Amino acid sequence: MIQLTRVVYIYQQPMNKDDQRAEEIIYLNPNHIAHMEQIHYSKHNETVTEISWGAGSYGDHATVAETPEDIIRLIKSWLSSPITSS
Repeated sequence: MIQLTRVVYIYQQPMNKDDQRAEEIIYLNPNHIAHMEQIHYSKHNETVTEISWGAGSYGDHATVAETPEDIIRLIKSWLSSPITSS
């Protein structure tokens, strides 16, 4: 499993309040990643990565702070660890 930082935006009412940004640690099996796409949120001036995994009712997605390059580096490290290579 690789450790990623999920990014969640909490939208406030009324609209003149600043949105809140929350982070939480998630663990994801890299064997199940189906797609990664980098997205820029101009409202928050932040670039994040949208990850999706699985398919149909077994699929889901998450918005994470790491770049696709960071995620690939984590996957390579995970694949070369003694626990996963045995």
